[in-house]
Amino acid sequence: MENQDGKPNDIASQIQSGLAEGEAQRSQARFNHSLVMFEGGNSLTLNSDEFLYSFVEFLQSREVDDKEKKKACLRRLGEITTSDQQSLRERALVVFSLVSGWFTENGETETVFVIVDCLCSWLEYEPEFLPGFSVVTKRIEEIAVWLNEKGYWLDYEKLIVTLAQIQKDEGEKNNIIRGEIRRTLKNIAPEASIGVLINRFLLKDKNQENFKTILISLGADAVRCLLHRITETTREKDRDVLIHLIPEYDDSALQVLAEFLEKKSSFDVLKPLINIISERGNATHYDLILDYFGHQDKQIQHEMIRCTLRVGGEQMIPRLIGGLRVVDDSLKIHIIKTLAVCGGRDERVLEAFRQLASKRKSFSLQFDEELLTALVAALRNFPGDSTLELLKKIRKERSFLMMADDPVTFQINEVLYVMEPQLRHNKGHVEGPGDAVAFDSDPVVKQKALNKVRAIEDQLKSMISSGDVERAGDVVYKKALTAIKERDFMTAVLLGDRLLEINPMALPEAIELGDLIEDQKSEKVNNNHMEIWKPLYGEMSTRQFDGLYSILRPKFYSKGEILVRSGETDCSLYFIDSGNVGISYMSGGNEIFLEKMKPGSVVGGDQFFSTSVWTVILRALSEVSVHILEHQHFKTVDDEFPEVKSVLQRYCQKNERVPSLVKMSGDDRRVFPRYAVSFTTKHILLDQYGNKGKRSFKGELIDISEGGFSFSIRISNDNNARQLLGRQILTTLHIANELIPQCNGVIVGVKEYAPVDQGFAVHVKLSKRMSGTVIKKLVSKTLGFRPGS
Repeated sequence: MENQDGKPNDIASQIQSGLAEGEAQRSQARFNHSLVMFEGGNSLTLNSDEFLYSFVEFLQSREVDDKEKKKACLRRLGEITTSDQQSLRERALVVFSLVSGWFTENGETETVFVIVDCLCSWLEYEPEFLPGFSVVTKRIEEIAVWLNEKGYWLDYEKLIVTLAQIQKDEGEKNNIIRGEIRRTLKNIAPEASIGVLINRFLLKDKNQENFKTILISLGADAVRCLLHRITETTREKDRDVLIHLIPEYDDSALQVLAEFLEKKSSFDVLKPLINIISERGNATHYDLILDYFGHQDKQIQHEMIRCTLRVGGEQMIPRLIGGLRVVDDSLKIHIIKTLAVCGGRDERVLEAFRQLASKRKSFSLQFDEELLTALVAALRNFPGDSTLELLKKIRKERSFLMMADDPVTFQINEVLYVMEPQLRHNKGHVEGPGDAVAFDSDPVVKQKALNKVRAIEDQLKSMISSGDVERAGDVVYKKALTAIKERDFMTAVLLGDRLLEINPMALPEAIELGDLIEDQKSEKVNNNHMEIWKPLYGEMSTRQFDGLYSILRPKFYSKGEILVRSGETDCSLYFIDSGNVGISYMSGGNEIFLEKMKPGSVVGGDQFFSTSVWTVILRALSEVSVHILEHQHFKTVDDEFPEVKSVLQRYCQKNERVPSLVKMSGDDRRVFPRYAVSFTTKHILLDQYGNKGKRSFKGELIDISEGGFSFSIRISNDNNARQLLGRQILTTLHIANELIPQCNGVIVGVKEYAPVDQGFAVHVKLSKRMSGTVIKKLVSKTLGFRPGS
């Protein structure tokens, strides 16, 4: 109805306005009531479309001053997303999908953080691919981008970690959900975004750990980007940081790494990839790079050696052996030294060294000497007849080179000087034609005893299995008695222990066997030996004698056999029981006979007490029986009975003829004349491969010749002095302002020089002759002395 001016009837308009206002008030009242119920825990209010849309308007309203109320409502809504009623979860997600964009657009940061918490909880819980799932994940993408742009890394990290965990955990979610999550992650963090994250990680600021977690959560995609950066960056520091990050990834990264290794071949690319395997430190990942030992680039081969050592594990030795076959000769040296240190007495290592030695004629000329020297030094760890034969064969080949100072030959000789005495001592001539006694300390005798006990085990098993332990015990008892009669005490002891294992009731018999063994040891010691060495043993108590005799090693030599060679390192005393031993020395290439030593003679005092190599040759002139006292076994007796050492020293000084014979011969065992000099020297000890030690020390030169020299130093005790014997040494000499070329040699003697001041004279044999010109300079600078005077 209109009035005369054509305007709506004011009354009708007022009525309609009043009705609308009333409805709005009633709607607001209903919403307020429902909101209170919702806040109080009534989730069913969400089933009302009117409430749901009013709720969205409420959350998006700028007129609501209470932000905490909004956040509380959102948290309540988040709880509903993890309820067991699917319809309620769906409606709650509708609200989140409608309001999340409004909060990011209006910069309500704290509210966005609440939404992130709620959506992460829902993602972890949701078992079904609900209608609208993709819409919600799209909103998650938008939130993630906003968080990234604003630099809210904690919540960005939380979203990424949650999504990554869902994608990773097979069986927790169905494939449709995991596929959607995978798509979401790729949209959130494309390659460009990952590149930005890497840049932020490299800044090393307070958020670096957040970026590390995010990058690791992004899995293979992040690994791919990291590898590109690692192989392309020119910044060494950045590369090292990223290389150390790769091992943090799980095995999903390995496939990406394998792809890179297939495509890349240059050193700049392969080095960091190999380093990544090193950093992972997992032996199972090593197969990815196994073939690179044979790479044509030596730098790659070197990286493979480093990686193999870093990864370690049970396969390290076989892998190094495999590498030894294919790497460049310059790198073989490094592997040889490593295998010698890490391989112990491993037969696989010895066989690898033998195979390498068999190809020595193909060694490159540039590294032939160094490679052979390293190989010879490494073979020192494997004393044996086959090693001895190989070293002598190489030495014979080198003799045709007509080199006066061949370093390989020098090294071989030094190894043989140590190895040959060891082999002679350990060979099976333990029991000779006399009635030599075998003691427990002899490893050969111990092995024989074990073999004898094992030989009767089958017989014992049949008796024990049938329950006849008394009969089995009787067999063991009788075998033990036989062993005692034969003075095979080690076998007797083992059988006594076996008797008690079989029949614990046979304790009286076991005790009887023990008493018989002790009686035989103390009363029936080699009568011939006792008679010959009565003057020595007469100065000892019974306990001192028992201690010394228990470590003596009986040994038998056939006519013509060598006991000791000149130049050898053998710190042993030889007590001649029977037969004749000839003493000779080398002079001008000829062997000069000195004297025949008879039973009762003792030889080796200088080597046992004064620490020096042998300067004479001992050869059996007939069948010879001796007892050998090895210095390494003497410590136990010396600790318990320190008086025994002085008794032995006095006896040797009184009865040993070798020092006086050498002096009477008029030959001091040096090929070249020596000259007395006095200069300060500087020395560095080398390892068996010629590598320098970390510390240097000074000495005072005493005398010098073209073949060697001696200098004095202070050494705290005999044991430290003995440690120097056989060590390689590098010496520097100074004449005023003139530097003499460094001298490389080996220590062949360490003897007391000034006992009061703990002074020792260290004798060195040079690997290369010193020139006569240098000798003359040194001598001419010494006051009051000239060459030839």
